[in-house]
Amino acid sequence: HMLVVHVAAFSAWAGRGAAPPVRGAWSAAAASPLRVPSPCMAMKWSVGVSEPQEDWRSALSGSLEALGWSDSETPPDLAFVFVPQQFAAKLQDVVSTAARELSPKVLVGVVGAGVLGGGVELDRGEGGISALAGSLPEGTELRPFIMGGESLPVWSQLFGADADASAQRRKGRPGFFLFGDPFSPVSQAMACLDGAWPSSVVTGGLSCPTSERCPTLGLYQAGSRARLLPVGSVLGVGLRGPNVELHSAVAQGAIGVGRSFGVTAGADNTVAELDGVPALARLQEVVDTVKGDQRTVKLIQNGLMVGLRPAATDTEGAIGGGWVGGDDGEDYLIRQVLGATGKGGLVVGDRVVPGETRLRFHVRDEVAASDDLRLLLSRYNLNRQFAGRFGAGAGGAAPLPAAALLFACNGRGSNMFSQERPAHDSAMFAQQVGGGCVPLAGLFCNGEIGPVGVAGIADGRPTARLHGFTAVLAMLWDTSPAGDVPGDAAGDVSQDVS
Repeated sequence: HMLVVHVAAFSAWAGRGAAPPVRGAWSAAAASPLRVPSPCMAMKWSVGVSEPQEDWRSALSGSLEALGWSDSETPPDLAFVFVPQQFAAKLQDVVSTAARELSPKVLVGVVGAGVLGGGVELDRGEGGISALAGSLPEGTELRPFIMGGESLPVWSQLFGADADASAQRRKGRPGFFLFGDPFSPVSQAMACLDGAWPSSVVTGGLSCPTSERCPTLGLYQAGSRARLLPVGSVLGVGLRGPNVELHSAVAQGAIGVGRSFGVTAGADNTVAELDGVPALARLQEVVDTVKGDQRTVKLIQNGLMVGLRPAATDTEGAIGGGWVGGDDGEDYLIRQVLGATGKGGLVVGDRVVPGETRLRFHVRDEVAASDDLRLLLSRYNLNRQFAGRFGAGAGGAAPLPAAALLFACNGRGSNMFSQERPAHDSAMFAQQVGGGCVPLAGLFCNGEIGPVGVAGIADGRPTARLHGFTAVLAMLWDTSPAGDVPGDAAGDVSQDVS
């Protein structure tokens, strides 16, 4: 009999329901605010996460106390403060107070469905605040920018006009953090950055407002007052310098099933034929190859997805490929199956081009998502190792990033992983990359931004995409020569962007 596939329309709000009571998100081992200092030689970074609190003042105080940035130290260049939904109405106060206490050059505040940091993930309504702050290598430029209302950046001039290509190489490749709310033109901003800075990594996520009138993005710049951005705004921060790199690793939580096919007929987001055969018939072929695996068959029946990619891609997939692509070592953009046509075709969540797009069926569950992230981070480590420009860490150990941010879907965390996998994504990063000593902070998002696969290590065009059910890891690397010490690092910060 023909397989019956249940399909559902894609929703950016997937996963917003109450999390099942599968575990205590704040363990006994984390009974006080957590702080993790950076192992980096020239960039000092630290993360502070508060215990769950009933009021924003106590939560922020605990977070900043754990952050451990003393008054006697040089203020941080860049800081992030991640705020849960229950404190969304106090975002202005949170950003203003954090800016006053830290005196950073730039501070970004974002509201999420939950927050994470220091190995803890608070995504079940706990009132904790997470903060990450640090210094950047000497010569690093910071460029905050806003898109929305009457504010529109001159994208190619975010870092000024470079006289020639050699000047661009000396200054380094920019990297960008990008945030928006669900009502913002974030996709347009991603496209503009891709056009102006095609070799740059863009990572970030969408905030989680409690209503259509609730601002969820805050910005502070030295010399100006902290302020909230109107609903419908995009907030970004670019950084560029000769000794700083931004890498990304994007785990879409799905594993491929069967081989890949070429889209030979279809239009827009309808796939009519795969390698000359109706798409549903090809799906049945895939099911027949795995019919002895009841778990996979059930996942296909209840949560079928597709991976899409151009016939030729320029992602960093040569080493350790197969984490999502599998049979051909290529990366796929994961999208949901939205329905079927009366002629045996499939309607999917993105555009396809017959003769150019390749498609592979995928499934997603807790096991697949865990395997996906583990394989992706292993692949990231291999790519970094083969790059040959990252020195050894202390005592000859593997080198470590100075800091990292995690933008996780609000459908992950305790909504996806059982009590056997507490703080899954944070723990996996610590195990695979961070060694437990890299400051990591972030939030649970309403959509995640990042290029497919691994990006930022090799040359290429890492086009940013908007994802769902995804974990986007952004890693800041200091490539300063041994012995360099931080000076007035981010001395070049743009003027107020109002």
